[in-house]
Amino acid sequence: MKSIRLKWRVEKNDMLFFLAMAVGLWLFGRILSETPARYFLQIETEFLGTAFLAFGMGLVLMIWLMADFYLSFQLAVGFGQTRKEFLTSGTISYFLYIMLHLFLLRFLFEIEKNLVQGTEAPVLLEKYGTPLWLLCYGILFVIAAELMGTMIYYLRVKSIIILLPLEFLVIFAVREDKFVRQIKTAFLGFADFSGGVRLLLVALISIIGFCITFFGMKKAQNY
Repeated sequence: MKSIRLKWRVEKNDMLFFLAMAVGLWLFGRILSETPARYFLQIETEFLGTAFLAFGMGLVLMIWLMADFYLSFQLAVGFGQTRKEFLTSGTISYFLYIMLHLFLLRFLFEIEKNLVQGTEAPVLLEKYGTPLWLLCYGILFVIAAELMGTMIYYLRVKSIIILLPLEFLVIFAVREDKFVRQIKTAFLGFADFSGGVRLLLVALISIIGFCITFFGMKKAQNY
């Protein structure tokens, strides 16, 4: 518990900064949606506040958590902290951090939905923004950041050779209708499961990811 409190105390200032930045992104999207620029850019949705917030939040959090995980691990090893203590405190802190942002996203979406009258809300946030789904997103987000942080720790500069092509592949792949349909089919198929089954699958993925991260750091510190 002591290591968790210390980790949370260190992350608190960053958390407040990113929460303020998230609200700023949402306000920017709301202002843009109320100007003619939205029509010039051929943007069909009026929920630009939520769209800007979701995209910016996902990008910033993933990059920041991945970098923080890598750098914090170096410091933890230097000060004699065990892998178990570091991963437990880091995982819990990151999870709480992400959940605050996800619930902020849902809260601001509800505000934007009330501001935009007579417009159908995006199905993705309306249907897949429930507390259960947010919990799943939060857990998977943490595991993805830790796994990529572990990869960067091991491969160092070589990890760029993997991450950059992967990023460009995703960017170009989403333009293909077939790719989008496959992702949508998999997502909706997962949504058809009951809440308990979804949580069980997420828990299994998280346990596997945590174990990979834990044993992946074995090279740095042996206990």
